[in-house]
Amino acid sequence: MKTSAILVLAMVASAGVSGAVIFLTSALAPPPAQSGEELASLSAQVAEVGRRLEEIERSTRSRPQSRDLPPLASRAPSEGDIRAMVTEWLESHRNDELVGSAVLAAKKDGDRTETIQEPDWTLEEALTALAGDLSYQEQEAWWARIRESGRIDEVIEAFEANAESSPNDPDVQNALGVAYIQKLQTIDDGPIKGMWANKADKAFDAALALDENHWDARFTKATALAFWPPIFGKQAESVKQFEILIDQQEGSGQRNPGYSQSYVFLGNLYQQQGDVAKAREIWRRGLSQFPEDPQLQEALTANR
Repeated sequence: MKTSAILVLAMVASAGVSGAVIFLTSALAPPPAQSGEELASLSAQVAEVGRRLEEIERSTRSRPQSRDLPPLASRAPSEGDIRAMVTEWLESHRNDELVGSAVLAAKKDGDRTETIQEPDWTLEEALTALAGDLSYQEQEAWWARIRESGRIDEVIEAFEANAESSPNDPDVQNALGVAYIQKLQTIDDGPIKGMWANKADKAFDAALALDENHWDARFTKATALAFWPPIFGKQAESVKQFEILIDQQEGSGQRNPGYSQSYVFLGNLYQQQGDVAKAREIWRRGLSQFPEDPQLQEALTANR
């Protein structure tokens, strides 16, 4: 199992692989009964919101700069840049009664605040590292640095450019989907988050269209779908993707230890849907392939 898929397990659970499974078991609730027409209507509404948001994003990027405004910076300003700009503005308005006191407060606050350091890495270094054969811990460390620096949009633009220039490379399309999922961690719940989740799903679909046996793309797609709000009915598609993945795994004759996660996740999904018998069947099926797997053993023991 490649590290990009493991990353998703950690992202959705804020822990390692086992934490993701526990999170899935406890966080997913059986979806409320919805008619097909209601679900179709909701999906259409989400798709329309996503389309409009993408149009706004494109128009914002392509909109010409006003003559009265300075050109956009090549990178997002750091917290230190923002603090300096605010202080400069306050200084220029210090004669205003209210602003004068704000200048003093800002200066006092600045005296107590440590200097914000610029990232100790370049965009090129980050992209090269993420494209390499890193361990899970190394990849997550890089993504954490990127998120904390506020430069994730810059990194995503590079992934998008790479995907556009390599449209026939499933690994590149899958990497773009993983980058979009990283972006989700920086967004509050709402339509914007739904837009990025849809973009990630499309990237995984692009990878699977090029290679239907791409394990990382299908596993990550299935896992991400499992964590959509139940009202959207994405869990049914997640189940379908995990079933396909398990058939592909068993058909390949390989026994990659990471493959056990497909059985764990699918069994948990069936359990959340109230079908414990089906969940036990899947967990037992997984143990026939991976008899020493502790998560499968624990799932069966806890659901006798």
